Amino acid sequence: MKEPIVYLNNRWVPLKSARISPLDHGFLYGDGVFETVRTYEGRPFKLAGHLERLVQSCRRIGLSMPKPAEKFPLLIDRILARNKIKEGMIRIAVTRGPGPVGLDPGLCPVPTLLIMAFPFIPPLESLYAKGIALKVVKTVRNIPEAIPSEIKSSNFLNNILAKIEAKQSGADEGILLNQKGDVAEGTISNIFYVKQNGLTTPSLKAGILNGVTRSAVIEIAKKKAFLSRKSFSARRASLPQKSASSPAPATKSCLPQKSTTSKSELDYRGL
Repeated sequence: MKEPIVYLNNRWVPLKSARISPLDHGFLYGDGVFETVRTYEGRPFKLAGHLERLVQSCRRIGLSMPKPAEKFPLLIDRILARNKIKEGMIRIAVTRGPGPVGLDPGLCPVPTLLIMAFPFIPPLESLYAKGIALKVVKTVRNIPEAIPSEIKSSNFLNNILAKIEAKQSGADEGILLNQKGDVAEGTISNIFYVKQNGLTTPSLKAGILNGVTRSAVIEIAKKKAFLSRKSFSARRASLPQKSASSPAPATKSCLPQKSTTSKSELDYRGL
């Protein structure tokens, strides 16, 4: 397989030759933001939504965008062409950049921009038929007052801890509750629940990331008159047997749930 080409700080370089400073604050502190974009037949899915969120994330942490948002579509077209990718995933990462050790953002005058593209590896067909096993984990979703939920941060430790917990239990995905005990989201997914022919999903007020795929599913559901409510809570509960996991980075498709490990019942209420 030909060596992937990446875009790093205004240069096109082979992946194996890409070099980021060990003093980059994205590496030292997880100080940065990112987006992952799915491509279909060479076309990015909901790119405008991803770029809008990238700009918003940068703004919220006081990070300068290395390039104007309108420059990104051309860069993405070029990276897909250079790597000959039609069905793929694009990862855009912006970090604080290199600077002396310390938390002060002012230590890093120039941000780092990295764009990568990889072929898409689809989930097994059996997962669509049988579903995936979920685990309602003990790890609590970050509270918005500490880490604003609209920021897609490079520091994914909250999600990683939940993923570790889910895997240790034998589950495919972990479901995080918020500090109130309400269902929030998966480690890499938004949650949808089907009840009485209606589609329900946690409100953004639950402290979840505003997933681009989530918004697309809601838009489709509204057109089909299938959206019943935009929020639910699981104060003492697991997810019911018919729900779906919609991966936030849009790198997979919506996957059905097979089972959960908790046996209690859902307590629904608006958020």
